[in-house]
Amino acid sequence: GKSVSIANDRVNNITAEAVKMTHACANQVNTKSLDMTQSAVKHLETPKANIHHSGIGLLRAKEANLHNVGAFAIQADKVEAPDIKTIVLNAREVHGKVQTVFDREGALVFGIGVGITAIIYRAIRRLFG
Repeated sequence: GKSVSIANDRVNNITAEAVKMTHACANQVNTKSLDMTQSAVKHLETPKANIHHSGIGLLRAKEANLHNVGAFAIQADKVEAPDIKTIVLNAREVHGKVQTVFDREGALVFGIGVGITAIIYRAIRRLFG
């Protein structure tokens, strides 16, 4: 498999056996192993991620080792995280300090609330519309 190392650059998509990113941005990354420092990825899929001082839109991983990371959503089997912030976290096992806006149950309740609000809004528009 091939390895890709990106520093001080912006790329659209990366698919490789191993990826190392430093001061870089990517739209989408698919890899078996990721090391990322002070970088940003919109959509990341990997079995194993080591991420430091970075931002992620969506992370899907089996095992994620996250240090000072901000993310919109994380889905993983195992998260090691001394300090991360995320909107949504869906993980089987979490070790460390994680600040979430929604956990799995909170996201479900929020989704139900949004759905009910949309149904009521449509009903009102049909009645008065």
